[in-house]
Amino acid sequence: MAKSQQFLYEVVPIRLFLIVMLVFYHAFAIFTGAWKPIAGYPEIPGYTLLGNLSYACLLETFVFISGYVFGYQVRIKGDTALSAKKLFVKKFKRLIIPSIIFSIAYLLIIKGFHDSLLTTSYQILCGVAHMWFLPMLFWCFVIVWIIEKVKLKQNIALLVLLALSVISFIPLPLRLGAALYYAVFFYAGYLIQKNHKTDKELPKTTISIGIAGFIFFFILKGYLSDKFTTQLFGINLLDKALRLSLMAVVRLSCASFGIYILYSISKMLVSSSQMSTMGRRNLISLSENCFGVYLFQQFVLVLIYDSTIPRIINPLLLPWISFAVALIISLFLTIGIRKTAIGKSIL
Repeated sequence: MAKSQQFLYEVVPIRLFLIVMLVFYHAFAIFTGAWKPIAGYPEIPGYTLLGNLSYACLLETFVFISGYVFGYQVRIKGDTALSAKKLFVKKFKRLIIPSIIFSIAYLLIIKGFHDSLLTTSYQILCGVAHMWFLPMLFWCFVIVWIIEKVKLKQNIALLVLLALSVISFIPLPLRLGAALYYAVFFYAGYLIQKNHKTDKELPKTTISIGIAGFIFFFILKGYLSDKFTTQLFGINLLDKALRLSLMAVVRLSCASFGIYILYSISKMLVSSSQMSTMGRRNLISLSENCFGVYLFQQFVLVLIYDSTIPRIINPLLLPWISFAVALIISLFLTIGIRKTAIGKSIL
């Protein structure tokens, strides 16, 4: 019971929602341009909208929650949680090793080995396909660890990370460029828990403001994306940098409102007297499988879309069926593999 009391219940509904949205987004990626479209399939604007909407604050919230949990650990354990040896070894085992294993599996099962050994090794270190997120998240821990070790003031650190996020389009190796964009979300979640700001009551009226802000920046992001995509070629470097920076600011704003909405709703859910202890335990049990579902779901979806299945299923039904199948198969694979000692240590 002592263990459950230390559990961050507000994280659980968000994590479950996000993993479902991740599978949903990938199921509709053939209509958003994120994945190669299926030959002969029509463009379906409604599905493009659904896919883009599900992605609008998806990864940013994942990163925010990771920082939030880390902030809790630091608040409870103090400098012990910031021990370089313990932290980096732990995160290497949790993030980098699964990334390497599943990147190799992705190359073996789906992509194939077509490059030199050096290039392939580098790709594996960066994370192949959706595994890119794991080394990126590892760098977020490194960045916050550096901030704490140099004792940078929190407000200054936030401003620095915000500035780095705006210029994160600059290409850097090993997913460092991506980490520059996401680190500000990680640090924001980290500070909320470390500074113990979680007990503060969130006004319900501000959720409406959050929804309005999210919708505004989501529409603006779509407009600028369509406009700038065709205007980034043939212009000077400064104009390109300014346009990419503007897109980053709009993307940051949209994601920030989305995170606020999800966090507020989750806080209200877990504080509701309607949620029983058994209900919370069931949610926790499900949430323990989220990492495995994340790793498996794209394998299932790509295998479906690269098969003959799309030829025999109506385009309107395919993403919905694929979404359900990928979610169910990934969940059962995770549950089954986690029953083994090795599987539990990886997933």
